[in-house]
Order: sequence, then structure tokens, then C-alpha cells
Amino acid sequence: MRNMMVWAAVLSALVVPPAHAARLSCASQGSVRAQDSLMAYYSWPVIYRVYRTYERCDENAFFSQAFSTAVIKTLIKKWDSISELQKFAGADSTFLDFVLMHIDATAEYEDIKQILASTSKNSPKKCEKLCARLHARTARAAAQIEQMLEEQR
Repeated sequence: MRNMMVWAAVLSALVVPPAHAARLSCASQGSVRAQDSLMAYYSWPVIYRVYRTYERCDENAFFSQAFSTAVIKTLIKKWDSISELQKFAGADSTFLDFVLMHIDATAEYEDIKQILASTSKNSPKKCEKLCARLHARTARAAAQIEQMLEEQR
């Protein structure tokens, strides 16, 4: 019951009527709460809600890093919710593009390796195409990280 109340509070704090969404600042108090929610509640519904409300803020370095961290950590910590990602991506293909964009070389190498393992060994049948796309993008991020590590040697 407590979890339901927490989710209700998080989601209600992120709900913004469309008429007001265009006026929201990327530095507003609401955007700070949204970034905090991304970092506190690794879930596709929260990521999607914040994305829909603040997608234009993705060029803001702090917002972009919060999105990237939320995507990576949700893939790791909530792999069993991959069908939720598929649901959101099926309804909004730009969201899948957004998610894929945030799987990048800014992530920890160990996290990237864990996502690679999940996408290759733990893909639900109904999510195979999604997992193949996630795997390809994650493999590219891994290659970029490996190249950076090699250059540092």
C-alpha cells in the first residue's frame, strides 16, 4: 500500500497539463523534482512521463545525464519490466529512439556489460525485437568505452 502511495505522489507531481507544458522551464522547481524522480524511481512510467514533459530539456547537461542514468539503471535494476518499455515504445516510437540514444559511453562499463548479458540471455520472446535493438546500441556503447579505455593506456 505504501508503494502505491509513493507512486501516486511521484506521478501526480509529474503530471502537467499540455497547455502548461510549453511554458515549463528546464530549470524550474518542477524540473528539479522531475530529475529527482528519475534518480529515485527507476521505472519506465516515470521515465516516460518526464520525457513527455521535459524532452526539450534533453540538451541540458544535467537533465541529459539524469535521463541516461535513469535509462541505464532501469535496464539493470528492473529488467523484468522490459515489457513496460515495449508498451511505451510501441505507443510512441520517439520514446524508443530517446531510450536508445541514452545508452551511451557515459555509462559505467560494468553496467553496459550487464545490459549486454540481459539482452542476449534474458530476452522475453515477446520482446525479442526490442532486445535486439537494445543489444545493438549497448554493444556500440561498449565498443566506445573500450576504445576510450585503450586510449588511456
